[in-house]
Amino acid sequence: MNTTDSKSNRIRTDGSGRNISFLWKPAAALFTAFVLAFTPQAALLAASPLPGTTAAPQTAAGAAASSPVSGALTPDSLAQIAALRGLPARYAGKACSILGDSISTYAGTAPKGYLTYYPNKESGISSMDQMWWHYILVSCGMSLLRSCSWSGARMSGDKEDPTGKTGCSTKRISDLSGKDKTPDVILIMMGTNDFLSAVSLPRFQDCYGTCLDRIAARYPNASVICFTCFPVNCWASGTGQLNADGRTIDDYNEIIRQCAAARTLPVVETGGCGITVQNFKTLTVDGIHPNAQGALLAAADILQNMP
Repeated sequence: MNTTDSKSNRIRTDGSGRNISFLWKPAAALFTAFVLAFTPQAALLAASPLPGTTAAPQTAAGAAASSPVSGALTPDSLAQIAALRGLPARYAGKACSILGDSISTYAGTAPKGYLTYYPNKESGISSMDQMWWHYILVSCGMSLLRSCSWSGARMSGDKEDPTGKTGCSTKRISDLSGKDKTPDVILIMMGTNDFLSAVSLPRFQDCYGTCLDRIAARYPNASVICFTCFPVNCWASGTGQLNADGRTIDDYNEIIRQCAAARTLPVVETGGCGITVQNFKTLTVDGIHPNAQGALLAAADILQNMP
């Protein structure tokens, strides 16, 4: 499956590692970085059209105010953030696999049999180029090997689950590979369903650590990056920000930090991505899954925190 992000940006899902080219004027990029650094991301998002939509007619002044040069949050401005942080120099040409749950699923990018959530009409995400991780890959110059993500999956569970649904299972770790290629970079965003299901923290820690150790053993040369979980509304327990055991999502995020630190792996914090209790209805479908706006906002924050 091939998909085009813009007129000059392309990403392939077969792991072939095609490089991505970005075109912009250096002066404009520097000015954009300055504006992005000092303008709230929510305000930037409000000023910019969503990917795949057409902006309403504007005056010349209005067009200038919402252009990437003036700080509007668009796929092009995400590429500028990545370039100014030197991310393409570290990642361009590398094949990336993602280990995740429904938040990272997209039909056609996962191994056969995996359950998916996106594309989803209610979310406004109708193409792969609107996924949070697609923005990251395109902006950094990586190609997608596999989005090894399963809707409803937990990191914890049967460590030898033959289906691969369990995040730490041998099958799931094996599925990160393509037919003839192993990943150069592995992004891990799991734990949301462990929180929603009130998996005990010791159990979550054991399974998350097992996952990291198995990845290290199978892919010793891969760069592994752990992500904390996006803020979510725990509708399952009816208690808002607490799960059935009275735990918050950050209790699980702290386990992720500890497991990563014990193995000297980087962690990208997503708590400041702009999705909050106050704007769940605006930036998510159901308090859990980002919509098109939420995915774009999250990607901007992630790029500013990528190692």
